[in-house]
Amino acid sequence: MNAIILAAGKGTRLQPLTNHTPKSLLEIQGKPVLAHTIENLPDEVTSVIIVVRHLGYLIKEYFGTKWGGKKITYVNAMTLRGTADMIRQVKRFVKGKTLVLHGDDLYRTSDLARLIAEVQENEWGILAKEWDDVKQFGVLALSKDGKLLEIIEKPENPPSHLVNTGAYILDERIFAYRPAKLASGEYGLPQTMTQAKNEVPTRVVLASFWQPVNTMSDYKEAQNAPM
Repeated sequence: MNAIILAAGKGTRLQPLTNHTPKSLLEIQGKPVLAHTIENLPDEVTSVIIVVRHLGYLIKEYFGTKWGGKKITYVNAMTLRGTADMIRQVKRFVKGKTLVLHGDDLYRTSDLARLIAEVQENEWGILAKEWDDVKQFGVLALSKDGKLLEIIEKPENPPSHLVNTGAYILDERIFAYRPAKLASGEYGLPQTMTQAKNEVPTRVVLASFWQPVNTMSDYKEAQNAPM
């Protein structure tokens, strides 16, 4: 199966570290974030598509066309208008069950493997993590049977303590739905997924570990994360 990794962002919250280095090439515990991500992909993933833009040539130079036994393909993002917009730019690679990941987050192989295994043919999937301070993330609202109802970005009154880790399972059916526009003006992938909740339920799978690398405090915390 294909894994699509979104690594096109400028990483403005990590400046000046990202002035001359893509966020996904920042080193965590002696290795670039994106190297951790690729090496932690389950065996089911045989091909990786990396969406690049900001200093994307450096990512291409580092990983080449094969890394960790996985074939690597690159797509240059034409626009940076959110995750739903990026997925539309790689539409040709969404063939059947497809894993989508953020290129600036750290995941465990076991969690990604469970996400792949537990999502059924009639479903999509999202990897969630229990978190204490949820107000800086997208927070999940669930139905009574545990399926995704809504993603609320940075809520004042969060409906749960489950946050979106940016890891998804989806397929071609996502393109039947209009990308959901956020207050920021970007188009959100998980919000687009929730538009299909009556036709394509999204299964929520809990992660044992997740470490974002979005801010300077995240970056420092990740250096000692129990990966």
